[in-house]
Amino acid sequence: MEELAKVLPADLLPSVQELFDEFSLAGMKSAGVEVQEVKGYRLTPGVTTDALQYAYDEWSFREGDVLLGSFPKTGTNWTLDIIRRLLYDESSYNLCKNLPLSTLILEAGSPLKFSVLDKLPLKRRLMGTHLPAELLNLKKLKESKAKLIYVYRNPKDQLVSWFHFIQKIPHLVNHPLGHMINQGFNNFFEHALKGDLPIGTKPGEGYANHLLSFYEHKNDGNVLLLCFEDLKKDFRGQVEQVAKFLDIEITNDRILEVEKLCSFQTMKENIDTNKNQQLQEFQTANMRKGDVGSWEEVLTDEQSKLVDEKFNQVLNGTDVKFVLQLPSNMEPTLQKMLPPDLYDDVMELGKAFSMEKVKSATHSEIPTWKGFRFPPHFSPELGKFAYDNWSLKEGDVLLASFPKTGTNWMMTILRRLLYNEEEMEMYKQLPVSLGLLEAGGGKKLDILDRLPLKRRIIATHMPAELINLERMKENNAKVVYVMRNPKDQLVSFYHFTQKLLAKNQAMGELINNGWEKFFDNAVNGNLPSGTLPGEWYPHHLLAWYKHKDHKNFHFVYYEDLKKDFKKELRQLAEFLGVEITEKQASEIEEKCSFGNMKQDISSYTKDAKIFQTANMRKGEVGDWKNYFTVAQSELVDQKIKECLGSTDVTFTYCL
Repeated sequence: MEELAKVLPADLLPSVQELFDEFSLAGMKSAGVEVQEVKGYRLTPGVTTDALQYAYDEWSFREGDVLLGSFPKTGTNWTLDIIRRLLYDESSYNLCKNLPLSTLILEAGSPLKFSVLDKLPLKRRLMGTHLPAELLNLKKLKESKAKLIYVYRNPKDQLVSWFHFIQKIPHLVNHPLGHMINQGFNNFFEHALKGDLPIGTKPGEGYANHLLSFYEHKNDGNVLLLCFEDLKKDFRGQVEQVAKFLDIEITNDRILEVEKLCSFQTMKENIDTNKNQQLQEFQTANMRKGDVGSWEEVLTDEQSKLVDEKFNQVLNGTDVKFVLQLPSNMEPTLQKMLPPDLYDDVMELGKAFSMEKVKSATHSEIPTWKGFRFPPHFSPELGKFAYDNWSLKEGDVLLASFPKTGTNWMMTILRRLLYNEEEMEMYKQLPVSLGLLEAGGGKKLDILDRLPLKRRIIATHMPAELINLERMKENNAKVVYVMRNPKDQLVSFYHFTQKLLAKNQAMGELINNGWEKFFDNAVNGNLPSGTLPGEWYPHHLLAWYKHKDHKNFHFVYYEDLKKDFKKELRQLAEFLGVEITEKQASEIEEKCSFGNMKQDISSYTKDAKIFQTANMRKGEVGDWKNYFTVAQSELVDQKIKECLGSTDVTFTYCL
């Protein structure tokens, strides 16, 4: 109530508090066992006829209001959030998050909520309902020029999701009807398909009949049918359609923002920050997987066939088509941005080289080239071809670094400086190997040349000796080298290798025997990481640092970015020839924060998530103190002095 007290009139607050007190999922435990009926339709236990009858007879939506109709577990929660993001600014969105649960569900609670709804400072109100179309006054809704959206989902995933959801609602599990839902999925399936469960349906009817009741209004000018799987396949296209239906002008950047805010992972993470206990409880019960096709893990062949027969019987004569599975490599962003032949090549590259394969690889040999030894994912053939035949072009950027010195962070910063939101999203969908010069093979370099980008960014952990830097200088490409103190680098590298390379035969003995063994192998140059035998990070840095005075080279300390991000960002932008305002600098700083980057992992492809998750651990300065002995620290100091003592390289070990 604290947040609501800041924005609502004082005389409205007692009514709002009463709504909080009268209806909640927890409160429904003692709501009684009677199943109420209206016109032969049985309501969910705990839901009374009072609110729905008042809404039908006495209350009206206003012009521009939106009602979302759905059957349980067909995408209601997700679609509601999408529509809120389209309708409201941040202030109004937060107001809705703090309102009593009954104000979000037409049939929930008492008629008191309608007087509250009429006084809310919202130009357009949004409510959801699981009632069938027959119990809604759709004629009055149309006359008021309100909008109705109905979201539907394939019935097999709906059944599985509904089963798991209903187990989290104690008053239903413990209800006299609980024997239909608390004795395993097979028992639940039988009762659900037969229409035994009271959920705004007549006896013997269920989801198919509910969908049909709304389908019959699909040609009404104020009704839109929306498919859950279409949202999963083409979120942006579907959101554009919804926005147009709701008479909302929307930019591509706003669609991308809504896509991120309404991702499953972001919504799930936001539950914990929601101060509205009612809504938090409701959303916790709602959020499980949100995917397409998990029914295959649960339904038997016979059950699947029974669902098909039931829905074909009820929906015969309609054009309703359910999507039961999505293609595994479906990347809508890439499909929209890339020509078909380039898209096909990108998908092939993704299959040929993946983080899943890197994790499970059992290579017994260490790749080498000109005496330098590399991790198992390195392709000497690709490195040789790039050196002899390929180069970055004018304006392109090579991000050079040793592993775990801030590469991932700097790559995100560079992309934020050089790319718009659509290009950012495209990069998230590209195969991981397209971001690392020495990884992958096949048509990779050809694909890089065909990407629709004015300036390309590619990272490398290769030593300077194996990059054709003279050609890059001639082409006026840029090089950014990021440095980090070697003590934190070692700790971060240790954890990273455990996540990605622990199963590798060639690397196993070097990394799988605890921190002390790893430390010894690393500082003595035994780890294959783009170095000669006996060499490690300082030697890698030194080879690149020899080019520090060239106009196309820029060196950045990881710790300086942590100390004064905007200062380092402005210097980087100037080096790249990019003008940024103070507002843009602040936005990039926020988007490139560790917390936001970690949250953003959910928007990447499955393969990229593996890589990003392995990369994101703490991002701190000074964590080495939790691992190093005094002797280890002194040994690193000595080795750094021996290798870099003649340079002006100075590391920061603590902030």
